[in-house]
Amino acid sequence: MSVNQGKLYDSQYDDAVFETQGLPDPKITNGKEIFGKKILSLGCGMGTDLWWLSRDNDVFGLDLSQKAILIARKHGLKAKVGDVTKKLPYKAQSFDIVVLKDILEHILDPMALLLEARRVVRSRGTIVVSLPNHFWWWFRIRILFGRNLLWKTLQHDHTKDQHEWDYMHIRFFTWVGLQDFIKTAGLKVGREFWDFGTLAHYSDPEMFYPVLKEKKKKSKSAKIFLNFIYPLYLIFDFFVPKQLRAYIVAINPGLLCSGFYLHLKK
Repeated sequence: MSVNQGKLYDSQYDDAVFETQGLPDPKITNGKEIFGKKILSLGCGMGTDLWWLSRDNDVFGLDLSQKAILIARKHGLKAKVGDVTKKLPYKAQSFDIVVLKDILEHILDPMALLLEARRVVRSRGTIVVSLPNHFWWWFRIRILFGRNLLWKTLQHDHTKDQHEWDYMHIRFFTWVGLQDFIKTAGLKVGREFWDFGTLAHYSDPEMFYPVLKEKKKKSKSAKIFLNFIYPLYLIFDFFVPKQLRAYIVAINPGLLCSGFYLHLKK
């Protein structure tokens, strides 16, 4: 991680305000309640997606940011400062779930990290991988007109704080390349989570709904989401159900989906 990236992350942690529940990500457990499991999140940040699991499971985290780790610990994670590009300080086959969300695109040798995740996950465990697709249709149009690969959508704009020469994403995966990457690591895809564009994860209304509902009285943006955006999503979901959308996107996820969210198995 560059000095610029470190400062950027720490400033985000300084300003971060989350409710008690954080931002739960049910896709980590495939939508199931789990108990007594041992979970590791690499590049965990504050671990907001895992706070809800720390009540009934042993949740570990590793990240370079001291500020993020302190917040993660307050919410039940057994987190510590560490470098995910080094050999992980955990024994082989120690975890039921290893989470690699939005981290592989940030490091020079993502294969080394994936192999370490494979080493520490149990034989019947799951490696959760999430990373952006810089080559879906919207980005292809941007590239066609001479724009760069910095992530920029309606909700996210990395161009505000970064440039081409210090961008935090340094590895870029196509769907074909990612499949080869997974196979080379001796892993296979157990489940794929597909949806149109950023609905697949980064803008998943069903993931944000419980959190914004809790913030409704305090946040103007939460009120807009709950009163306008979410009802529109429900109408859209009624006419084009998620299962149908997933089927369509699976035909060409590299074109139709803004990110790849996968469960990997040995």
